[in-house]
Amino acid sequence: MSRLPCRNLALGENMAHERHHVLAFVIAALFWPFCAAVVSAAPITVMSQNLYVGADADAVISNPTPATVEAAFQSVLANNFPARANAIAAEAARAGGPLLIGLQEASVIGAPTGILDYTQTLVKALADQGLHYSATILQGFLFALGGFSVRDQDVVLARSDVPDFRVISTEAHTFANNLLLPTSAGPLSLDAGYVLVNANLDGASFQFVSTHLDPFHTPLQPLQANEIIAELDNTGAP
Repeated sequence: MSRLPCRNLALGENMAHERHHVLAFVIAALFWPFCAAVVSAAPITVMSQNLYVGADADAVISNPTPATVEAAFQSVLANNFPARANAIAAEAARAGGPLLIGLQEASVIGAPTGILDYTQTLVKALADQGLHYSATILQGFLFALGGFSVRDQDVVLARSDVPDFRVISTEAHTFANNLLLPTSAGPLSLDAGYVLVNANLDGASFQFVSTHLDPFHTPLQPLQANEIIAELDNTGAP
């Protein structure tokens, strides 16, 4: 796999040089899709992608009625995640198949007509490209009304078909500092957090973290980042 430039993940790039951590902080749309950091002779290629739920969540949270929920669901259908998943998978294949993919807003949408699981849809699209991944999932908030539901998730996908790459362990952590959104049904905690992967490539161990920090850019955002840094400090990794 070719080594790709690391642009917005400057923190992760610096930590990779200093401590062999590849740290993927993703906030809203501020990311560069692919990057690589080198801790051994082989490049560690990673990807980050916000999958986007496909609807205006603010409209539902501010006025959670059957009508606003139905409108949001129609927006999700119009955004056609299966087609978007195919495009994301094709892009990943063109990049050589990143070892790790961090996903944000990897929603599970429930409706009277069935369930649309963004993670499983993308994993299948990747498999159709000849790329095979296993998933570690952090479940975030669950919102349900009138037969419709949305579960937010942060996910890390790891290649399961690369001989010299293996995942040693995975962890999913919910932040202690989480945003409470006021709704007519009561406060809704976003239950955000991060997924930490300990992995090894060609005998070199490294860590990868994927998260979606507070999307409203409140003072909680740096507190959440500090939680991740503290956890990495406690791991004893080089």
